[in-house]
This record gives sequence, C-alpha cells and structure tokens, in this order.
Amino acid sequence: MYYPQVNRRAPRTGHEFLTGQMNIRIRMMQLWRRQRALPRLFAILGPCFILFLLTKHFNHTVIQTQLMDTDVDMDQMPFPPTASLPAAASQVGTVKKNNVSRPKLQKYAPQSRGWLKCTFEDEDLPQPVPIPERPNGEKLILLFNHKCRHYYSEEHDIKTVFQGCPVKNCIATEEKWLAPKSDAVILLAPAFVRYFNFPLHAPVARDRLPKVRPAEQRWIFYTRESPCQSHFPKTKEARDFLGLFNWTMTFRTDSDIPRPFGVPVKRTVPQNKDYLSKAKSKQKMVAWAVSHCETWSRREDYVKELQKYIPVDIFGQCGEECGNNDKCFGNIDANYKFYLAFENSFSTDYVTEKWYRSVLYDTVIISRGGADYSRLGIKPEWHINTADFKSPKELAEYLLMLDKDPEKYVSYLNWRNEYTFEEPTGIDWCELCRKLNDPNEPPKIYSSDDMLNWFYGSTTDKTDCRLPTDLNF
Repeated sequence: MYYPQVNRRAPRTGHEFLTGQMNIRIRMMQLWRRQRALPRLFAILGPCFILFLLTKHFNHTVIQTQLMDTDVDMDQMPFPPTASLPAAASQVGTVKKNNVSRPKLQKYAPQSRGWLKCTFEDEDLPQPVPIPERPNGEKLILLFNHKCRHYYSEEHDIKTVFQGCPVKNCIATEEKWLAPKSDAVILLAPAFVRYFNFPLHAPVARDRLPKVRPAEQRWIFYTRESPCQSHFPKTKEARDFLGLFNWTMTFRTDSDIPRPFGVPVKRTVPQNKDYLSKAKSKQKMVAWAVSHCETWSRREDYVKELQKYIPVDIFGQCGEECGNNDKCFGNIDANYKFYLAFENSFSTDYVTEKWYRSVLYDTVIISRGGADYSRLGIKPEWHINTADFKSPKELAEYLLMLDKDPEKYVSYLNWRNEYTFEEPTGIDWCELCRKLNDPNEPPKIYSSDDMLNWFYGSTTDKTDCRLPTDLNF
C-alpha cells in the first residue's frame, strides 16, 4: 500500500523559537509601515493617474465621414444585402488613437446611467428579429434611441406609426442592428452631443453609433427641445457628429420634416358653445400651472411683476398643489378667465404643448414666447400676446378691462367653435414616408457649420436661445 511521503522536522530548540518570534514581529512591523505608506503613495500617484486617464481619453476617436468610391462590401456585414441598399456609402469613425472597444456604461457615467441607458443601451432588447421582408421596396426607418420614447412623444406601438398614411410602404423598427439596412435612421441628436462633449463619455456614444452610413440613407437630426435645453457642441468630435446629418425633424417649420407640438384644424362640424355664459360664471382672474421654477425665458420674473397689478394663482411644483392634471386643469377651467401659456425658452418656432392643450379649456390664453405665432397658424385674435404690451402692468390693465367687458372677452374664445388644435401623431411620420418614396426629393448634405447655424443660431454659441427683452421694469 502506498503512503504519501511526509517531511517531518525535529522539535525546535529555544533559540530557534525566539528567532522565529522575532521574525514574526519584524514582519508585522514591515506590514504596518507599508500600510501607513499607502495613503501617501495614493496621494502622490493619484493625480498622476487621473492626468494619465484624461490625456488618454482626450486622444479619442474623431468621427470622420469618408465618401467611398467603391461599393459597400456587404460580405463584411452580419447579414446578406438586399436590393434596396445603396451601393455607395459613407463610413463613420475608423481613426482611433486609443484602444476602447465596447466600453461598459458604468465605467464612464454611472451618475447619469438613466440617460445613457435611454440613449445607447440595448442589452435588454429581444434577440434580433428576422430582417423585414420588403418585396415591394418598402422603406425601413430605424428609431435609433429606442428607450427615449418619451422624447418622441409616442405612446402607441412603434409598429403602427405609419398606419393611416397615404403612402403605405414604410416600416418602423427599433432594432439597431438593422441600421445598415435602413433607409432612414432617426437619432435624438442632443443626447449624443451631450456625451461627445465629455472625453470620458465619448467612447460610449462613438461605440453605439452605426459604423456605416449608406450614401442614400437619411440620418435625421431629431429633437423636440429648444436650443436652450440642448447641449452646445464643445468638442471637435461633437461638431463632426452634427455633420453626419442630411435631414432634420424638429418643431421648427423649416425642418425637412416639421414636427410641431400642435396644428390648427378646422372642425368638420362647428360646435355651438355659449362662451358668454361661461365667462359670467367665473370669478377668478389668472391661473398658471408650472413645474419648472427657473427658466431661460425668466417667465417667473414676469409673473412676479404681473402679480403686483392683478391676482395670479400659481399651481404645481412652483405654487399650490392642485392634484393630477385632470383635477388641476378642471379647477382652472371652471373658475379662471385667463391662463398663462409661457414658454421656458425664446427660440424660433418654439411653442410647446402647454399652449395647444390650453385650447381644450374655456379660458383665454395669454402667450409669451420667442416664436412668430402667426407663422404657426395661431391668429392674433385667438390669444393675448405679452409682446403686444410694454410691461406687465400694461398687460394687467388690459386684462382688467376685458374682465369688465364680457363681449370683448369672449371674442378670444368664439373662434374655438370653428377651429381647434390637435397634437400631431401620424402627420410627420406620413410626411417622412412620403419624402422617402419621392424620387424627385433632392439629396441634401449638411455640414456641421450648417447645423450649428441653423439650430443653435451660430457656430460659437446658442444665439437662438434668446434673452428676454420685456423685463425692464
């Protein structure tokens, strides 16, 4: 029978025992000294390490758009080509000075993971679905920021956005891997600009963008926020990113696909509401429901001055709690004669849902914003514009006059018997589908300077985020 060999040692003498104890104490002292030295070491090396990281990430990838003279090698793609894919292409981003590949979200921006997840992350999507069959040349549109649905204001299924359109051959998808196969890619652009502005975050944004943009594919700059709420490109990579777009889809009327917050609609059957009797039943003057208390337009300062001359009741996070939206606006509709629809920014064509939803209630709208309201189909006799008054005091005097003249007051309401406003749902999607199928639609190329001048107002600053000029009181 085999027994493993065991090395046995004779019992130690007293001298050996004392020597061993001394060695243990010396070892413990050495460890203690090392522990005391660690904080000093970190204090010295920490800043050096941080500086190294910043230097490393500042040498990040610069997005470049390179026109390719040859056809796209679709054999390099993880799926076969289709007849609808254009031959010539633009390639996005291949010049790298670092070695970043598929970075972890937590590593770069744990403090803003919600935005990152909304904009870039796609791990929880189901397994890739089969490539949509397009036997009749259907157009495929990729909604790239699939988790930012609330920024697109789409509460319905993305598969139904083109239902009811005159042109019937468009398909919407949220599968990022279909980007090279798509005829159009809609990107929530300011979200990417935000991360390209920060060297530590830029690799995440860069890694998530499609690597190839076919020449005939439309990249659509999408946003519903004004320049005031949108990050201005501060780095070369952020600016180069804006130069990748060839269509725009925003609230502005001069967008390639305009997407306003509301559109005027003539009623097919006029209503016959008695606004005069409703006006006589109301006892309170001005109401304002608001959630953001400090804004670019400084509307809060205007209201504070207005309150010196006329009662203004404020509801919401900046005033009195009034319950949910239905309860709050039900109270306003029943008791108040005027409602403040004040925008948080002064920018071109920027009139938000707060104005259009006010049309649903029997209160006269008081507008304050940077848009040309008539250009948006809002007639002067449909609302009271603060721009028509020299000061809040003058506005208050006019409102008090209307309160004493019911006939004049209801002239701002009677038009609603024939017209209303609707929030667009399928309108802009239908326009997108129509343009994609129009063979006469001219190709467009926007440089980064084009986009900066158009959306932000200049190449150096957000000049279309205008400062108010009515606060000189």
